[in-house]
Parts: sequence; C-alpha cells; structure tokens
Amino acid sequence: ERVTGLNTGDCAGHDWIHAIHHNYQYNVNEALLQAQNGMDGRCLVQAYRDADETTLGWLMIDIKAPTARQPSTMVLFRDLTEHKALEEALKQTESALAVSEKSRAAFLSSMSHELRTPLNAILGFTGTLLMRLPGPLTSDQEQQLRTVQVSARHLLSLINDLLDLAKIESGKVELRT
Repeated sequence: ERVTGLNTGDCAGHDWIHAIHHNYQYNVNEALLQAQNGMDGRCLVQAYRDADETTLGWLMIDIKAPTARQPSTMVLFRDLTEHKALEEALKQTESALAVSEKSRAAFLSSMSHELRTPLNAILGFTGTLLMRLPGPLTSDQEQQLRTVQVSARHLLSLINDLLDLAKIESGKVELRT
C-alpha cells in the first residue's frame, strides 16, 4: 500500500499494473511472462505513488514464479525512490566537484604565472643592485636587498611548489626512477 498507493486487496489481482508508468509496463509484462515460464523476473520501474497519478516513485519489482510450495505468482515491491534520489544527488555532486577541480587547477596555474612574473623582476633588479651596477651601496642597503632577495626566492619556491602540486593532481607529471 505504501509503495503503490493500492490497498492489499487491489494488489491481489492485476490492478497494481496500472500504477506502473506506461513507459515501464512492457518491462513488467516481460517479467510476468518469465514467471509464467517458471523463471523469476525482476525490473526497475517508475510507478505512480498517488491516485491522481501526479507523483512518481521508483520500484524494484521481483516476480517469483509459481512453485509446488507456492502455486501463485508472487510480486514483491521495494521502494527505491529515496535511493534513486540519493544516487542523482551524488551524480550532481560529482559533476560539481569535477567543475570545481578544473576551475581550481586553472586558477592555480594562472595565479602562479601572474605571481612568478613580478617575482622574477624583483629578483632580477635585486641581483642587479647587489652587483652594484647602478652604483655603490651602504651596508644597510645591501642587508635590506639581501632580505628582499631571500624572501622573494622563498616566495618563488612556494609558488613553484603549488604549480608542481597542481601538475601532480592533474596527472601531468611523470615519475622517473
């Protein structure tokens, strides 16, 4: 009753077949024919869950062939509506994660490039100043330039590590032994 909206008496005959959405009635009929030929049948169908045929749910229908102990065909319904809804939500989540991962990888690659370019300029100009090409430096200026150089190299190293991580995660890195 909970699964099809039919009472137990209605299910004793063939009225329950009308609860099955017309796109799936052939599958049910095939499973019923299997049962008449002595083989159990199974099908996944959509069925109406209310009398006015507005709400569809998913049912797994197992049809048991008659046996000597059980001379009637037995039809068992399992409501999989919630399971199918969770399955669909999982597919949507996986799809969203894939899009998010691609966006993250593109962002990392772009930002790494955008950060490395000015850092290389900072390192280049710092190196030029430390070589005293524009002119002499005081010891204070040299110390400050060395601090800038060390910090810029450290930051460049971190950015390179991020790029390497993005490459590893995207499968674009080959390991050599």
